[in-house]
Amino acid sequence: MGRDVAERAVVSIRSATQGTKELETVISFEAKSSNPSTPVKTMTKKRRAIGFSSGVPDFSATMTVVNERVDPEVNWRALMLSKERFGLTYERNGDGVRMSCLDVVVNDIQEPYGTDGHQPMTVEVMYLDEKEE
Repeated sequence: MGRDVAERAVVSIRSATQGTKELETVISFEAKSSNPSTPVKTMTKKRRAIGFSSGVPDFSATMTVVNERVDPEVNWRALMLSKERFGLTYERNGDGVRMSCLDVVVNDIQEPYGTDGHQPMTVEVMYLDEKEE
């Protein structure tokens, strides 16, 4: 029986204080990595850059999670305040490959205010490396 990944993000967490569990409250998960390069400028006759220097890769992710007030699945605020490093695992877009994010920290939490009662929370994390499982 196949899993419909379009409806639910498959994300799990490994934390010393929060435990290891597959997250059921994640609505969406967006991983982003960049490797910024800068031009190498030297003194040449043409006064043009001669190449690019490789940068240091940056890894981050943005999750939209259900904002549970009572007995939350993961206490994101406590993880952010404690600066605890934890692990995240997510499945790429339906190809069955799982990626592990190593040394993850919570960078930002956005909790919108609304009157309808169902306001998802946005959690932004940064991590040092990722590897394919």
